[in-house]
Amino acid sequence: MNKQEKKLTIGIDARFWNAKARGLSRYVQNLIYGLESIDFHNNYIVFLLKKDYPSYKPNNKNFRKKIFNCSWYSFQEQIVGAWVLDDKKVDLMHFPHFNVPILYNKPFIVTIHDLILLKFANKENTTLGSLAFFVKKFGYLLVLRSALKKANAIIAVSNFTKRAIIKHKPEIKAKIRTVYQACPKLHKRKEEKQTKSTKSLALTRIKQQKIKALMKKRRYLLYVGAAYPHKNLERLLLAFNKIRKDERYKNLNLFLVGGRDHFYQKLKSFKKFCKMKQVVFLGFIKKNDILEELYVRAELLVSPSLYEGFGFPVFEAIKRGTAVACSKTGAIEELLGDSAIYFDPYNVDDICDKTKLLLTNKELQKKLVRQGKKKMKRLSWEKTARDTIKLYQEIGLKKIE
Repeated sequence: MNKQEKKLTIGIDARFWNAKARGLSRYVQNLIYGLESIDFHNNYIVFLLKKDYPSYKPNNKNFRKKIFNCSWYSFQEQIVGAWVLDDKKVDLMHFPHFNVPILYNKPFIVTIHDLILLKFANKENTTLGSLAFFVKKFGYLLVLRSALKKANAIIAVSNFTKRAIIKHKPEIKAKIRTVYQACPKLHKRKEEKQTKSTKSLALTRIKQQKIKALMKKRRYLLYVGAAYPHKNLERLLLAFNKIRKDERYKNLNLFLVGGRDHFYQKLKSFKKFCKMKQVVFLGFIKKNDILEELYVRAELLVSPSLYEGFGFPVFEAIKRGTAVACSKTGAIEELLGDSAIYFDPYNVDDICDKTKLLLTNKELQKKLVRQGKKKMKRLSWEKTARDTIKLYQEIGLKKIE
């Protein structure tokens, strides 16, 4: 049989499938949909948490799903996970994050999105006590080092991430491939509605109506993402406070979209200290058409992060015609080039000045969006899927020869 005719059975760890639209969730969903659309040769087993099992419905007869009901970052994942996966007949596993069970000894590929926890792994970035934090950090490093060492190939989502991995472990340079992602498609989740109570649905509708009303009444800057310390939102709030001192922007608002977790609660306390009534915490938004409209109506998207391995929201904003002011750090400049205006994320005055510059120049906004859309044409989930399949074939076929 010709080498190219050999079929592989590829397992994909999709336990992040519905992780509140976090970057990992978007990566897993869009990659699998991309693979489904073009690969009618290989066979795939998609491993899901029990709660997410109904949410994924294969659209390709070569794809089937299995339950892998071990929570991510858990001892169960590390101890039981290897046994569960080892029992399945796969030629190659793809882990879309570093949390590979350390006892898993079959061929696998791992995707590394960033090394944030190496750079920002300190006590203020967690709600854990000192001892628990130390244990968690030790476990993280152990799992990461095992994954990098044992992986047959490593996917880096940007050259920035690739360089960071090489700096951390130069001896594995030959195993690393850069495979870019693309602007996430905001997929519908009809299955979720069926499991909600009438009361929960009513509360969701009320929230949606309030957000729609706010969008129509107010001018606003938009931030979409988590509130972890490296996201740098305290400096964004300070910069926004300075922007509003300009008479032209006294009625400007800042809408923050993200989950109601410990870090957002901490940020709310900081907001009260700064006395900024125009800062609106919208929480996590599940309805994709509302998120779409938030992007479309925003004056700008502002992304002040100190570190990004890729950064989906900047692409989502540009795709919907909204210009971006962002940090000159991480992978965003590599990907956007001259399609955004950049500021020093450590300098509140620079965040303020560059954001105001873009706010006052509509022609510059249009130019940046046009340039950004041209750059985005080079990135697609089909291309991501094709590049990933090439790596599956390269690694998988070597192992079954």
